[in-house]
Amino acid sequence: YVNKFAKMDAKTAKKVMDFLIEKYEIEELYAINIVNINPGTIMELRIILEKSFTGKALTNKQLEVILEELEDIKTS
Repeated sequence: YVNKFAKMDAKTAKKVMDFLIEKYEIEELYAINIVNINPGTIMELRIILEKSFTGKALTNKQLEVILEELEDIKTS
């Protein structure tokens, strides 16, 4: 069941979480939500981060860069 609905494998998910926490200081709870939901747009990412102290401070340009970097991690 989990494998059927998983958006990325465990190794990639760990890389994404570590990247978000280390580079952008996003709280672990929100990093986990980003991995689980796998947002594809700035609006989706903004909604996930709306209650995050760090996420509130990010600009749309920064969110766009995060999405691009996440895509690079997922395809590498």
